[in-house]
Amino acid sequence: MKLLKAQKGQVFIPVLVLLLVGSLLIAASLQTVAMGFKISQNSWNRTDSLYAADSGTKNAIWQINAHTASVPIVLNGSWNYNLPTQINSNTVNVTILCYALTPVKTYKITSVASANGKSTHIDSFVTMIAGTPGIFDRAIVGLNGNVDIHGNSVVGSASQDVSVYANGNVIVSSNQGYLYGDAVATGTVTDKAMITGQELESQPPIVFPVINPTQAPTNYRANAQAGGTYNGNYPTITGTRTLGPIYIDGTLSISSTAQVTLTGDVYVTGNIAISGFITGAFHLVGEKTITFSGSGATLGTGAVPYTTVISTRTGTAISLNSTGVLYGLFYAPNGTIQDNSGSTLYGSLYGKDVVVANHSTVIFQTGQSYPPGSGGEVLGQQTWQITLS
Repeated sequence: MKLLKAQKGQVFIPVLVLLLVGSLLIAASLQTVAMGFKISQNSWNRTDSLYAADSGTKNAIWQINAHTASVPIVLNGSWNYNLPTQINSNTVNVTILCYALTPVKTYKITSVASANGKSTHIDSFVTMIAGTPGIFDRAIVGLNGNVDIHGNSVVGSASQDVSVYANGNVIVSSNQGYLYGDAVATGTVTDKAMITGQELESQPPIVFPVINPTQAPTNYRANAQAGGTYNGNYPTITGTRTLGPIYIDGTLSISSTAQVTLTGDVYVTGNIAISGFITGAFHLVGEKTITFSGSGATLGTGAVPYTTVISTRTGTAISLNSTGVLYGLFYAPNGTIQDNSGSTLYGSLYGKDVVVANHSTVIFQTGQSYPPGSGGEVLGQQTWQITLS
């Protein structure tokens, strides 16, 4: 076929048009891909930020449930902190605000995850409702008897009310004892003039959870035996040393020159006499009388969780004859706890009967750490609101 001269170069023009259109389409497609990638990247970043902020909320809920000392307990009190490590490359800041105390205790949690100039806010509200009665969520409890406060002793403080309960009578001797807070009893409450809070008499008895040191889940005897057994009276401890886990089939004595750090549970079948310093977030259990005596007898440093001291004997089970400072939880379900030598105790006293006398002071510490089976407040309803910025 013979081409006409007039037709030469006419194919070139549509080819150029197709190339131009193709270039425009490719450029538009690349721009769309780039935009899609940017949108996806932003979505990924937002998702990472959301998960990071959610981690802050969950951490705050854990702090509240764990009764951490910094969690506010007064209305409008707040605690602000950063998570110790970044989450998904986000710095996470958390604020816990005591939002309301009535009709139920309510916390507002604000968790903010920030990275690259952008942030994700999660505001949540959590309520705390009453669970089973708690071990060590009151200052003093007479498990099956009376609570007696006299001899110029003070329970609670002007800045923090406490709760005292007795499956029996609460006795605050006139002009000789003072209770900042509530007194609740199945029997009677006297002297009401020395009590700042409510005086509730003839109340239904409360059955508290039982800490059994020889049975699960609180088998402290087995925990101690796992570290070995010492048969006979343990040599008197002097100087600085560690102790536990250990099972002692005899007595234990800690001298006034001793500084002992518990590194496990200690279970003793005989008497325990403490005149020195002892600390450690474990359990000191005795089947006989446990005595703290002298000015050098101190327990703990104030750091939580506290040492838990347990005696299973009847009669005088725990005797606090120290003038030192004690940070601890004391439990004697079968016997009497006597705090009668002017000590300052930060913690709780739970005994069949409890006597506080001779210028002693008992101050309940929120966040003092509760043993297994403690009950107390539990997490209730949660609501959430998420803000992106």
